[in-house]
Amino acid sequence: MKKLIFEMKKRHLEMIVSGLIIALGVVMEVCIRQAEWLTKSRSAVNNPGFVPNIGAIALLVIGALLFLSSFRVGKEEKVTLNLNSLVLMAIWWVFALVAPYTGFILGAAIALAASLVLWGERKPLTIALISVIAPVVTWFILGYLMQVRFPVGVFGF
Repeated sequence: MKKLIFEMKKRHLEMIVSGLIIALGVVMEVCIRQAEWLTKSRSAVNNPGFVPNIGAIALLVIGALLFLSSFRVGKEEKVTLNLNSLVLMAIWWVFALVAPYTGFILGAAIALAASLVLWGERKPLTIALISVIAPVVTWFILGYLMQVRFPVGVFGF
């Protein structure tokens, strides 16, 4: 597959990336607040929202620092951006959004197959094996052995 590449100023790229990081932090904070994770326990530390809240705050701080650093002198040089990486991120964002409906194993298999094709894998057997084995092994280790709950989806897996 041909790589989609374009150039832009480093300053503009940093502004876009910092905006995306801040947006992710805001979305995480909103989800944590709507799920009421921080109020489900009397403890400030031992509650379901503690670690995600730290991650959200870290994203907000990192995004703000990156945005401020984009105004420093010397950021006018051009950088090359590979759009395939943006498509890859979009594939996994879609997976995260549809996983409650497709289930972890089916959704991850589809996302892995699309990712492999995007990055140039052409052997159907390789794509099929990796796309099926990786989610199943991940589910078995984390979901079955360690009892981590994964989205089940409408098909039950």
